Amino acid sequence: VNKGVGSGKSLMAIAGFTHLHSKGLVKRGIFAVPSAVQQQFGGEMLRFTDPKKGYSWFNKGGASKAERMAAYRDDGGHHVVVVTHQALRDDIADMVAAHNGHDGDTDWGHAHLLEQHPDDRAVTVKKALGHHGINFDYTVIDESQYTSGRQGKETSGMQSTLDAMIHPANSSHGMLMSGTPVKNDPTEGYDLMRKLRPDKYRDSAEYKKRYGTDPYGSKVAMQRDMAPNVIAGSAPPQGVTP
Repeated sequence: VNKGVGSGKSLMAIAGFTHLHSKGLVKRGIFAVPSAVQQQFGGEMLRFTDPKKGYSWFNKGGASKAERMAAYRDDGGHHVVVVTHQALRDDIADMVAAHNGHDGDTDWGHAHLLEQHPDDRAVTVKKALGHHGINFDYTVIDESQYTSGRQGKETSGMQSTLDAMIHPANSSHGMLMSGTPVKNDPTEGYDLMRKLRPDKYRDSAEYKKRYGTDPYGSKVAMQRDMAPNVIAGSAPPQGVTP
């Protein structure tokens, strides 16, 4: 979802989950969001979801790791778990480390994930989560530019862990939300599409060759290529009189 602040991205993420859940296509969702809006999700769940559906969610700001781990588990009783990017990043690395005999070594978990191919990394995370009784099939990453990759930029621990969560190996459905998904060069567009469709987008050099030459023509062609997977728009002016 490529929309700015105040445009309803959070509601879209919630609606995406409830719609898919009502059709039996997903069971549980994990939302990675900035700390400033973590509490907001609880209010929007109360406001926009049907109480008769009995949805339960966890979005406790400042929760301990033990509280988050309990909420993550399938038997934790929550349909949706909302945590910060940083908390989810480190919790995943900890679970990967523990599953591989390095309990408590977060740095080992991050290093192990960074050295792997994205497809293998997703499988590693899936096994680690399953080992801890955790399965999410709907992933939302708000402010997803935090995980944006491009040619020449070193993959970060944040990018590697959250990319693994939204990978089809872990999530049958997912949503990336950002006002600026492609900002610096065409390879950021490739990275966005690789996250959403890793089966189709596997060659960053070819993508840059296709969309990195003529500025205007490339921009239009890239927009057409991304359109089937992107909801774009802008928030209307607030308090402005023509």
